[in-house]
Amino acid sequence: MKKHLLSNRMVLISVMGILGIAVSIFATIPIHVRANIVENVRKTTDQTVIGNTFTDDNELVLPLRKNRSYIIDGGLFVSGVASGCQIALDTPQGSVIKIGFVDVNQGGYQIVTSDSQPQIINCPENASSYTHLSGTIEMGAIDGNLQLQLAPLEVGEEQTIEEGSFIRADEL
Repeated sequence: MKKHLLSNRMVLISVMGILGIAVSIFATIPIHVRANIVENVRKTTDQTVIGNTFTDDNELVLPLRKNRSYIIDGGLFVSGVASGCQIALDTPQGSVIKIGFVDVNQGGYQIVTSDSQPQIINCPENASSYTHLSGTIEMGAIDGNLQLQLAPLEVGEEQTIEEGSFIRADEL
């Protein structure tokens, strides 16, 4: 009987030793897990701009990290413009953005680099509209913001970006 107990202990010790070796081997293998970073912002209040000078939206701005690529997605509810409006996306120096957009009355495809003027999207006249933005941005060597800007086409007119509008950046 003692011999049997001794052999069970030896088996148990051997199994534990093998498991310990296996655990120590797997513990030394590096595991690379990178969580995708999702930045998003939704307007909580309307913002109205008067005049035809571009103004930063007070809520639709996303901080993005250098040397990263993001999918950009957004929806803009715009109203209050007689002759039409302009929406611009301003990006950090050295970044490259490719944005497509669809509006109720128009569509288009745009390419812009941050070294040029902010990309302008024209809204329809005399209409409340919804514009969907979708594309990518490849950040350059500096951190910075993707900033939505807005302006009516004519001096003295008003443009409103409404509550519920949003922009989102999902890291690739």
